Amino acid sequence: KENKIIEISIEYSRNVLYISVINSFNGDHIDKELRTTHKEKNNHGLGLQSVQKSLEKYSGSINFHYTQKEFCVDALLYDCSNTII
Repeated sequence: KENKIIEISIEYSRNVLYISVINSFNGDHIDKELRTTHKEKNNHGLGLQSVQKSLEKYSGSINFHYTQKEFCVDALLYDCSNTII
């Protein structure tokens, strides 16, 4: 059985909030739409959509990338001192 990990890094510098999340996975089921692989699809897979909508609303950005064993998400939120989320 594989070791599962999640790494979260949050930094705030020069009025920009940077969030990085690295999540281990088995390398299967990655596609451009980032759909969930859970059997109960109605209860899973909404988190990244919510994050994308919030970042669009507050002029942020998000980037997805992956390796054979890790799925990575990097998000930037600009001018955080004047933003109430």
